Amino acid sequence: MSVLTLMDDPSFDRRETLLAQRNRIAAQTHRLQEMLNLIDRTVTALEGGVQMSKEESEEINLAIAAYMRDATAANARRGRST
Repeated sequence: MSVLTLMDDPSFDRRETLLAQRNRIAAQTHRLQEMLNLIDRTVTALEGGVQMSKEESEEINLAIAAYMRDATAANARRGRST
């Protein structure tokens, strides 16, 4: 079924669909803001010569790995390579 056909269907709930999309975008925005905060902390630590704790280093490594995994998966869905 095409998107246009689906949208013309009287049972299609535009409001619900828009709210679901909004929730997905809000969650993505939250994750990206967390990543920005983590990057800012890391750059500040590097510029000031401050040693990050082991936990902070692990957090940045996990965040970068998750970002790369998500970007690779998104590109694969779009038929692109990284």
